[in-house]
Amino acid sequence: MSTTSDLVKLERRTPQLWQVTFANPPFNLVVPEMVTALHAVVEDMDNDPFVKVVLFKSAIEGYFVNHFDLSKAQSFPMEPTDPPQPTWVNLVLQLSKSPVISIACVQGRTRGGGNEFALACDLRYASLEKAQFGQPEVGTGILPGGGGSERLPRLIGRDRALEVLLSAQDYSADIAERFGWVTRALPDRELDAFVEALATRLSGFDKQSLAGAKAQVNRATLPPDADFYASYAEYSQSLSWPGFHARRPKMGKLAAEHGADIERPGVTIWASSTEVTVAARGCCRRVAMTLARRLLTVVHSRSMFFGRAVLSLRRVGESAAVKGASCRSGHADGYLRGGRAFASRGRKSALYRWIEGEQLSFRSPSRRVGRHPP
Repeated sequence: MSTTSDLVKLERRTPQLWQVTFANPPFNLVVPEMVTALHAVVEDMDNDPFVKVVLFKSAIEGYFVNHFDLSKAQSFPMEPTDPPQPTWVNLVLQLSKSPVISIACVQGRTRGGGNEFALACDLRYASLEKAQFGQPEVGTGILPGGGGSERLPRLIGRDRALEVLLSAQDYSADIAERFGWVTRALPDRELDAFVEALATRLSGFDKQSLAGAKAQVNRATLPPDADFYASYAEYSQSLSWPGFHARRPKMGKLAAEHGADIERPGVTIWASSTEVTVAARGCCRRVAMTLARRLLTVVHSRSMFFGRAVLSLRRVGESAAVKGASCRSGHADGYLRGGRAFASRGRKSALYRWIEGEQLSFRSPSRRVGRHPP
């Protein structure tokens, strides 16, 4: 075994099969040191005469590779070319064109640059319960710059790519599979075994035939290199836009208020005078239903809702209307973070407001929800 860095760990499991593990706690944010180390791994892949398959995984629970750490955006490495080229673009282009087959095993959130890295891999297998995909840049006032705008339209179509990029929402593995965003989505308990079996099978094939078949598909599908460099330049320019700088204090305030919880998936409830909407993110259907029911029960006990609330969650990650409920105060918001639910109250407003609320603990589906001290 050899370790490239603490953030990107390379294990040569056999001469033909390598594994790369990301480990930048707590959220696997993409930082300059990770980019440099990952680029070195891709260089090693291309220069090694024996390796055929590289498997990419994460050591951080709940995350594959996350978005760029924008606080370090100005420090991301550049290649000493004329003119200088961004190392990130070079590594995702090189990974896609490498004769080695790359497989991403996604068992957590992957957004922004992390999603762009996954898109650069040849095969993407996702956990139905844990994987989340998204491009949040537009929502923060900037542009994607690492290949999302180039690869997504070719994979999922123009209109769906626009929805992903413009909405800045997270998408479940189930939806990603239906879109064609990932190769396959499997139950988490089956994912590792499936990926291991496939990686082992491919590593036993002839390297020249693997590389030749990949080159044929690349010829028909890869975007022009120039488009990647143009997008990265536009992303870099967008970091100076007034809209981004206007949003940064708000994002900082949310991060200060909610800390690590702001990066975690959960359940959110919005309410109006006529209906309640439940959005589940990063939860299996059974867990999401249980938590949403309990949260609505708590809110109901606080005299915020009248009538019988009937939940109908269609799919993980989608919103579902809760019919038959009405709201006295006009607005309520609840979300699950790290095993806790927070219920907030406020006056009717078109804007969602985070207000200090009552902290509640979910111990198990069979136990009553109780108070949890701040």
